[in-house]
This record gives sequence, structure tokens and C-alpha cells, in this order.
Amino acid sequence: MDRSSATVVVFGATGMVGGQVLRHALADPDIGEVISIGRREIGLPDAHLTEIQHQDFTNLSALEGFLATADIVHWCLAAYQAQVTPDDYEKITVGYLAALVETLERVNPTARLCLHGAAGASPDQTASAVFALVKGRAENVLTGSTLDDHLIFRPALIVPTAPGKGRFWPKRLLEALFRLFPTLGLTDSDLGAVMSHAGLHNEARGVWQNRDIRAHLAALKERSADGSAR
Repeated sequence: MDRSSATVVVFGATGMVGGQVLRHALADPDIGEVISIGRREIGLPDAHLTEIQHQDFTNLSALEGFLATADIVHWCLAAYQAQVTPDDYEKITVGYLAALVETLERVNPTARLCLHGAAGASPDQTASAVFALVKGRAENVLTGSTLDDHLIFRPALIVPTAPGKGRFWPKRLLEALFRLFPTLGLTDSDLGAVMSHAGLHNEARGVWQNRDIRAHLAALKERSADGSAR
């Protein structure tokens, strides 16, 4: 996929992964406008960025105009299971996504939807872990919809690169695990680079496992003169 001057919408850009997706999208010369939708402003000065504050993610009627013009929508809005009630975890992970999917089906069914999922997600609902079941139900919302153009990213270990991000796991522990088992995951910046680039330029649809994300990352770094992913 190569959409010149594409319009990209990012939900959850104040979070660890969403913020990195936003940063890499703003740096992509093929993206003309980036729209960030969230409860709080990012406050990032960029001529290509439009910030929209929205509070009720079960009702996206006020956002239909923005979603109708989007080429790519990145859904990075999430919560840590341990930091919310089970009902809220279900609502945020499954209910909010369902509202987005229903809206896109009506106003922009050809948009590409990129979902930040998780390794271990269980769409067949056979897992024992609660997070896997809930993440699986979220994936089912998307795959059971009429939105044919979608990517589901299932990263494993995500190491934060910015202070204050990834608070559920201690940053030093994540970094130590990443040093011992580098293929287990990737940094939030590298994940953001892959999601932004693949969402715009890659034809492959469906589920991207951790190994697929890392393979795309390696290709990006090989193409870059300084070995970075961008």
C-alpha cells in the first residue's frame, strides 16, 4: 500500500505505543495529516498534527467527520488489566473497539484499521489467562466485521524508551529480559515504527505475530543508512 499524502488517525497517542506510532507517522513524508484522538492533549507542535479531545469512546458520533476522511486508523487505546476493574478492562479493550468498528463500517468501510493487540491473544477463547481471552474477543470484533483491510499486531515484550511509560513492569526488569532474550520483543519505538510503516506501505493483512513484526523491523533497519527504524 502506498497512499501519497495519507490521512492517519491515532487513538491512544498519550500511551506508550500510541505515542510512538504518532511520532513515526509524523516523520513519514507520505503522510499528509495525522489526527490524534484522546482524552488528553499531547501538546506536540507540528503543522501536520490535529489534536481532538474526546471523552466517551462508546459513542464516536462526534468523530465521524474525521474518521470518514481517514486512510489508516491506528487503535492503540488500551489499559493494563491490573490497573482497572474486570468490567472496565472489557469495556476499554472490547467495547471501545466495537464502537470504532461500527462507526467505520458506516462512514468509511475502506479505511485500514491497525490494532495494537498482544501476543497470546485467544480468539478461539481457549486460553486460561483473562487478558488473552479479552484480547481475543477484541480481535473477534474486528475480524467478524465488514472491515476487510485490517492488521492485528501481536507484540510480545515491549520495552519502554521514555520515562513514565510501561509502568506495569519495572523498566529495568524489561530491559534486562530484553538483553537476555532479544528476540522476545522490541522497544516501543521500534514497534511504533513497524506499525506506522506497515500500516501505510505493506499489503499484508491479518495477524502479525511477534516474529513478523521483528522481520519487518529488520527490513526497515537494513534500508536505513544509520541502522534505525524509520
